[in-house]
Formats: sequence, structure tokens, C-alpha cells
Amino acid sequence: MLSARRPALGNDHPYTLAAGNLAATLAAQGHLEDARKLKEEVRDNTRRRWGHDHRDTLHVMFNLASTLLAQGDLVGARNLNERVLEVCRKLLGENHPDTFGAMNNLASTIQEQGDWNGAKSIFEKLIEHREIVLGHERPDTLSAKNKVALIHLSQGDYVRARDLQTIVLDGLVRQLGPAHPNTLTTKGSLAYTLYKEATSRKCAICRNRSWERLCASWARNIRIRSGQ
Repeated sequence: MLSARRPALGNDHPYTLAAGNLAATLAAQGHLEDARKLKEEVRDNTRRRWGHDHRDTLHVMFNLASTLLAQGDLVGARNLNERVLEVCRKLLGENHPDTFGAMNNLASTIQEQGDWNGAKSIFEKLIEHREIVLGHERPDTLSAKNKVALIHLSQGDYVRARDLQTIVLDGLVRQLGPAHPNTLTTKGSLAYTLYKEATSRKCAICRNRSWERLCASWARNIRIRSGQ
């Protein structure tokens, strides 16, 4: 069907550009390389028809970036997401939902690259803007806070992770209820953070006690050698 549409309608016709739907299906089926090639073709055709900064072009670029990320092409995905965020800020402003989505995608990609601090910085900016536009306890705002908390947890900063997860949990209980899946997931994450924090403190105490025993042993050896 798609190959028949191209000669009849042209590469830039909306129906032909709807090849993005086929690309999404290919990606869902695990045919990532075929999906990538098709999405790149749709991107090029969309650019020719509507320009680089059109919202439809941005949507295609976002979809392509998700495929690159799934393929493990983190550099390519990051470059695309940076471009999408740049254009969203230019066309829509800092506080538009599409800009929020672009910030989230870029931060997630940077996190996949192992740049925890870079990802955390973007998520924290996203939280600031969402709090202004949506409020402190909207689910999207709480979701961004939870992502920052998980980064703190991964970095071993259990106190900050615990404090932020507590805020997220309180907000989710009020907004979604105590039995909502998101609330229950956050409860589990907080419980794990508390366990890691307690284990870390216990290990620190053990290390201190081991050091004290070692120092006492050295002192005894010195006294024995000196005949005291």
C-alpha cells in the first residue's frame, strides 16, 4: 500500500507521510532497523513539506529519537532530543507541555548515557517549570521529582532520595489515593531507599568499630614491643 501511494501522491503527501504509523508498528514488533530507516525517510519528507521547525517535523524527530534510543544509539538520540528541545523552546516557550516532554526525553537519554548529574539538572529545571504551570502535586510534577529521587538513590545519596520520595508519596496519596499503582510503586521505592540508608549507616558503624579494634590492636602490639 505504501509503495503504491508514493508514485501516485508523492513523497510529501500526508498519506505518504503517514508511513510513520507503519514505522511505529515495525518498532513495536522489534524491527528497529527497518523502523529507523522508515522514520528517517518520513523525517526528510516532512522537512521538505513543512520545514525543520514545524510541529509535525518535531513529532517525527521525537519518534525517531525513541527508535535510536531503543537501538542503543545514545549519541544519535541525544542529538535529536537536543534539537527538538531547542525548537520547542523557540516556537512554544519554556512552559509548554511539548517543551516539558522534550526536556523529559532529553534528560532520560542523558541518564541512559550515565550522565547522572546532567540528567538531574534537566529534571530539576523541569520540576521548576511544572510547579509554576501545573502545581506542586500534579502527577507529572511528582513523576519528575521521583526521577530525581531515583538518581539520588543511584548516586548513594540516600538522605536526599528518602526526603524527596517522601514528598512524592505524600502527594500521590492525596492526588491518586493510597491504593493507586503509582502510589504503591513509590512506597516500594521508598522502602528500598530506607533499607539502603539503614544498611549504609550500619556499615559505617561497623567500619568505625573495626577501625577502633584495629587501633586498639596496634596499641597493644606497641606496648608489648616496648615492654610495657
